[in-house]
Amino acid sequence: MTHRTQVTFKNMKHSPAIEDMARQHSDKLGKYFSGIQSCRITIEIPHQKHEKGNVFQVRIDMTVPKAELVVETKVSNSPEYEKIEVALNDAFDMAKRRLEDYSRKRRGMVKKHGEHGNKDEEAEIRAIEREQMEEFMR
Repeated sequence: MTHRTQVTFKNMKHSPAIEDMARQHSDKLGKYFSGIQSCRITIEIPHQKHEKGNVFQVRIDMTVPKAELVVETKVSNSPEYEKIEVALNDAFDMAKRRLEDYSRKRRGMVKKHGEHGNKDEEAEIRAIEREQMEEFMR
């Protein structure tokens, strides 16, 4: 199942090549979770720097059943984000992990914090184990 993809550019000119690259990445996300309803990708250059190259920032908003998942590359002024390919790859890697986590959570395969078994059952099991150990030692 394909999903709607919208690509937006901020503080930069529209580039069909970059848009195509973003759409290809977006299409691959369907492998990790087939229930994606829409994917909005924002590619921007937050600060215009003339001394150094511009750093790209990518934000991905994915609408899935009962949730909206958002990932965003942080502007860290690191030189690797001067390449749009690197920024897109990092953003979509984060999106893939977020979708995998969401998928596991929906299937109930995630442990919940603070989940403890019944104390009475645990005490009963320990008592039976003690009795078995005592019997074995005799």
